[in-house]
Amino acid sequence: MTKPDWNRIFSNEKHRLHMALRRSDLTSYWRGSNGGLLKERKKWVEENQSRCLGVCDDASLQVSLALREIALLSEVDESRIERLAVEVVPDWTLLSRASGLWRVVAGAVVFPSSWALNEKLGRPLFEVHGPVPGLNPTLGASIDIFLDSLTQFTAWERWNWGLPPILNSIIIHPGICQDLLQVSG
Repeated sequence: MTKPDWNRIFSNEKHRLHMALRRSDLTSYWRGSNGGLLKERKKWVEENQSRCLGVCDDASLQVSLALREIALLSEVDESRIERLAVEVVPDWTLLSRASGLWRVVAGAVVFPSSWALNEKLGRPLFEVHGPVPGLNPTLGASIDIFLDSLTQFTAWERWNWGLPPILNSIIIHPGICQDLLQVSG
């Protein structure tokens, strides 16, 4: 993964919705390592696997092909989602276009910004983005156009950030945060 462009993320511009995409190197994206973050990923996946990992039943072939590619690129010797979720740093989702709509068919999302993969799995992207005020009217068509134009073996990154409700936590997963707040409260 490339380093964040902090001036772009925390710009002086008035807030606006934008895709914030930039080209990336496919190999370095999947091979980036961060021992501390991988340790945290492993902990959260082991404790909350059903919240962090998911595969739609009707997407098993697509998912197995994608997992094999991720394993090759990341040099992980196994292509099971449970293993890759704790061996590679980035969160990821697999989208598939069917009946004219992009939908979420699989993913390993350990550190989301206030959403849960298990609640979005199988849903069309416009529903996934539904809770974000103004996103679909502003960016919905652009997102579809971008996804339709993707080519194989190219990489794009989108930086996203959020503030956790618990200051010493890197977790912004809604279900896990709720559990943590109840324990600490």
